Amino acid sequence: MPSGRSKDSQPQQSHTMLTPDITKSGISWEEMGILSQMLNIPECDYVTPEQLARYSSDSPEAVRKLLDGLVKKDFVQNMDGIYCINKYRIKDMQLTEIQK
Repeated sequence: MPSGRSKDSQPQQSHTMLTPDITKSGISWEEMGILSQMLNIPECDYVTPEQLARYSSDSPEAVRKLLDGLVKKDFVQNMDGIYCINKYRIKDMQLTEIQK
């Protein structure tokens, strides 16, 4: 039985995700996108650039360049070609609520 409420009147769903504070971190929007994926999607941490590129429209070479930039800024670690979040930097992140 219909509830009488229109689709627009339904409460919006929201999700919370961990993101770097771009105003304080010095990372680019592209780097923030890769880092946010790594932080919030478990399958995107401890990966090669080729594996991470499957979740992106960027090429593996472009993903590697972004990851290497994040390594230089100490947000990501490179362990013999496997990239992972530097867990010690999570304290520098902020929770962001996304309305859906």
